[in-house]
Amino acid sequence: MTRISPRAFLLCLFVLTGPAATARAQNVYCGPGTRVDSQNGGSGTIEEIGSESPHVGWYRVSFSWSPRGEWYDPSTWNLYVAGTRQRCSPQRQAAPPAPRPEPPPSAPSACAIGTRVVGEHAGGTGTIAEVGTEPPHVGWYRVTFSWSSRGEWYDPRSWKLNDAATGQRCSTSPVSDDEVPRPAPRPEPDDDDEPAPVPVPRPRPQPTAAPRPAGGSLPPGRYTCSMPGAGQFPITIADAGTYSDRGGQSGRYRVDGDQITFESGSLRGTFSRILGPGKFGLSQDQNSSFYGVCNLKR
Repeated sequence: MTRISPRAFLLCLFVLTGPAATARAQNVYCGPGTRVDSQNGGSGTIEEIGSESPHVGWYRVSFSWSPRGEWYDPSTWNLYVAGTRQRCSPQRQAAPPAPRPEPPPSAPSACAIGTRVVGEHAGGTGTIAEVGTEPPHVGWYRVTFSWSSRGEWYDPRSWKLNDAATGQRCSTSPVSDDEVPRPAPRPEPDDDDEPAPVPVPRPRPQPTAAPRPAGGSLPPGRYTCSMPGAGQFPITIADAGTYSDRGGQSGRYRVDGDQITFESGSLRGTFSRILGPGKFGLSQDQNSSFYGVCNLKR
């Protein structure tokens, strides 16, 4: 009969039970106050779940040797509920919501002057001030906003404008080509008559879009930034180039086209892009989806 040493027996037991124990580990929500064990063996208490960059979704865990706590990214560093193999997650586990049926699309209708409309990007609400009847804006809408009193021209065939009251999309052709005013035909002159002088038409000034702020700055004011699983936090745009967070820390930013670069402050290094009037998104880099969206409080 072959005898098995105690060391070999323990090794076989680990090989057989190790995968099963790993398979039983599961993610659970861990909030502030939860006692946790770190993957390196240290034990501490969750003090905070980060809601501001660069610690969004991270845990700040205090230890006996670090009362103020250390930040840990749960996606790269395992934290377990003390005394268990349940892995901590900053998001509550919930069943996915049932898909909501899509409402049937409403037929476009012509929107009259004075109609309150919502632009293609959420947050852009304005008023139709004019329906274009002259090239190059035949059939276009001139819409005024709080940040553009003169208004901007929009082609409803390529830019969605919905009636704010009914949700119906404004007609793609509020003015047909046949409705564009044209001069009456001139009578043919008799052979005995002197040819009448041909009037030279005077060029009419074309309406132009209202100029945006110099340097491509953001509309100043208080923005509310929302992040799934991390709540909301405020950002204040003070002027063309300066912002501050809810802790009062100031920083500099610049706008190039629709891209925002935070040069200093708490959002430094965060990729951002303008999504619409008074709205911008936040992400880790330009190849990632936006994990946060900030809207100007009107």
